[in-house]
Amino acid sequence: MNSISPALVAAGFAVTVLALGPVASTEPGRRFGAWFRDIGGAYRLVLVLGFAALVFGTSFAYDISPVTIQTVIFGSVVGLTVHVVSRILSDQLSND
Repeated sequence: MNSISPALVAAGFAVTVLALGPVASTEPGRRFGAWFRDIGGAYRLVLVLGFAALVFGTSFAYDISPVTIQTVIFGSVVGLTVHVVSRILSDQLSND
């Protein structure tokens, strides 16, 4: 695939919004968040780079197009942006 797929953008968006919202609010989500904050910056960096290496390696092993990965990442970035903006607006409205 050499073009952007709206379905993959939507998938990246949905997974990100769900992970940052309802899933993060569950007990396992809260425990994971607490653990992730407790491990420190260096280990967080190792985990993030390890995940990136896993995605990179998987894309080569299964011959996944870079456009496909970029499309999903774009959807995730849009989801992250929506989450951050909604949190800012929520905080602003609750202070009024």
